[in-house]
Amino acid sequence: MKIRNGFVSNSSTSSFVLIMSKASFEESFAKMDDYQKEVIDQLGYSEDKFLGNDIVVVSGCNGNRSSFEYMEGFKTGIGMNETEFYETFGYDQYPEEAFDAIEWPEDMILETVDC
Repeated sequence: MKIRNGFVSNSSTSSFVLIMSKASFEESFAKMDDYQKEVIDQLGYSEDKFLGNDIVVVSGCNGNRSSFEYMEGFKTGIGMNETEFYETFGYDQYPEEAFDAIEWPEDMILETVDC
């Protein structure tokens, strides 16, 4: 199994799975801005157990058939123009940009598969 620290792909679409301890996810989620939290809520995540430990799994696709493509109904940033949004959050107002800007924990495992 390859463990990657970013989205690396020669394919136009990749699926990804992030696995981390529940405590690490909660710590990361608490540090996210409101827009990032909305992205994670729309993307979805699941809680499970692995070898008796509480874990959180976040999964989706990026690229041509992106999980981020059809996200809508965001409350954060309504009424802001592009410049105001960027000055407030430090990234453009696209769900994938918000996701990429999240500071994930060191113990996170990222696995990607080209589709």
